[in-house]
Amino acid sequence: MVFQYKTPRRKREELRPAAVQAAEAEEEAVLIQGQAPGSKEEGRVAKALDKYNIEYTYQYPIYGGWMRGGFIVDFVLFNPFAIALEIFGEYWHSGQFTENDRLRLAAQAQYFGRETAIFWGNELQTQQAADARVRREFL
Repeated sequence: MVFQYKTPRRKREELRPAAVQAAEAEEEAVLIQGQAPGSKEEGRVAKALDKYNIEYTYQYPIYGGWMRGGFIVDFVLFNPFAIALEIFGEYWHSGQFTENDRLRLAAQAQYFGRETAIFWGNELQTQQAADARVRREFL
């Protein structure tokens, strides 16, 4: 038997800036309307929406939700009319739109009658950044 020594890979957390790691360590676990958030960025946005008293529904199903042909919108805000809000993080999205993303956003625009608001995960690295982004977009 031949054993090969592999150099240990750095964990994803080790590659993040120290300031971001410190901010994440201070954050407490959060539930959004009784559900665990899909990402830290979604948790930060929910806290910001709560802070500014913006009414919303988390994980809103449209066109059948989890059924074939349907999907789930991260947030639907009621300010005063319904607006879809998607958080595009680095796990599900590569930092650019795919054809699937374009089709999904077009379906959301048709369903809600207006464009979907998109927040990129790299814009939401701290709670202060999420607060500022929500304030700029919706107030």
